[in-house]
Amino acid sequence: MTRRRPLSVIAPVKKLIDPLPEEGLAPKEIWIRIIDEHDIAAPLTPMINYAKEWHLSRERPQAAVHSHQP
Repeated sequence: MTRRRPLSVIAPVKKLIDPLPEEGLAPKEIWIRIIDEHDIAAPLTPMINYAKEWHLSRERPQAAVHSHQP
């Protein structure tokens, strides 16, 4: 029997959330917008965690590609 991972509470609204941090919205502002504009009751804590992960994934410096010339 294979165990499946539970579906994230963010997964169903991820497409709605993803553009909002690019607008400079804070996690709580994103949460409020999702509720107000889409009438979706999403818990705040997973929204904050997702927004933090989103920012961290974009703030990491990309590895520089160095060409080694003999």
